[in-house]
Amino acid sequence: MGSDQLDLPPAGRDELAKLFDDQLRGLGLRTTRASIQRRPYYQQSTHGGHLAIYVEPIDPAGVSARRSVETIVPLARIFLPKVFRRWSDLGSFDVCQEPAAEVDPSAVPPPITQLAVTRKAAAAIDWADASLDDLVARAVSAGGDHEYGLGDPTRLYLFVGQEVADVGAYRRARRAAGLPAKAPTTTTTTPRTPAPTAPTG
Repeated sequence: MGSDQLDLPPAGRDELAKLFDDQLRGLGLRTTRASIQRRPYYQQSTHGGHLAIYVEPIDPAGVSARRSVETIVPLARIFLPKVFRRWSDLGSFDVCQEPAAEVDPSAVPPPITQLAVTRKAAAAIDWADASLDDLVARAVSAGGDHEYGLGDPTRLYLFVGQEVADVGAYRRARRAAGLPAKAPTTTTTTPRTPAPTAPTG
């Protein structure tokens, strides 16, 4: 447990990596950072109800925007819905794909993709059969389309960086959800920085 009182994930990156990195390796990824946070401003807290996982490519060679898009759903399946089944006091979760350290050595690089979901929103999705089209459509239903991403961070939220937003599969998913193929221009602010309309986790 993350604390003596609450049924939460371990607060340390190493403990969480032991739980998930075997599966992440199948996608060519590994855990770089992980933390338990308290919403809405995502301060680290061993008593917080939000789990944040950050992953990067094991081998940056050959990594592409297309591959990052193709990985969004398989990456989600590694964690969902099992994190909510495993830890009963966990209220929300997000996973970010980040660039490899060789590409961006900063301590907190801007995410390539981010999926954030609450326990309730995750329970409404059949993760075994989910597709990118499904996630985009559900995010739009949760909160629409804006420069910080799709959806509402208090329910279901999907962010993709500008280079990923131009990938054909993502543009097709947007069109299938009734949106223009091209997303609104994103700012250089990472989606983890609270914004007036969409603070994210």
